[in-house]
Amino acid sequence: MKFVIDTVELKKRQYVIDAFSEREAIDKMEDAEPRTTEIMSDNIFGIRTINEYEYKKDYKPTQKELFEPDIWRDD
Repeated sequence: MKFVIDTVELKKRQYVIDAFSEREAIDKMEDAEPRTTEIMSDNIFGIRTINEYEYKKDYKPTQKELFEPDIWRDD
């Protein structure tokens, strides 16, 4: 039996940005690496079973996806 589990993860990231205004700092933050990252919570909000047909149709990774180097990264 296969299960699909939907989760929500809340992350706290801290950045140190050189800027002249808050708007500029926010714009630069998008391209910067966080100084620290902390997971505040990880909550399950849904769980359901799926059959083999649904798995093959909606969830099974394609051959291309299996060989992409960043498929399992959580950045």
